[in-house]
Amino acid sequence: MTGTPARDDLLEVLRVELRAVGDEIPDELPADRTLGEELGIDSLDVVEFVARVEYRYQVLVPDEDWQQLMTLDAVADYMLGRLRDG
Repeated sequence: MTGTPARDDLLEVLRVELRAVGDEIPDELPADRTLGEELGIDSLDVVEFVARVEYRYQVLVPDEDWQQLMTLDAVADYMLGRLRDG
């Protein structure tokens, strides 16, 4: 993937990847919803989601960083920073 995606495009990709691991995730998931508590995403789903995002964007994210990313907003902001920094 070349260039840094627009934030809205990135959020849509994150929603697609999250729905791939949790089929009950709504299409129009608000980006500020807590992934675990509010959406019922368990730790195995999070691991799969992380792996899918890392693979899609070819970015390795340390485990300690993922533990801090509790919403799609937070994941999007983090990924945008990583993608811009190369």
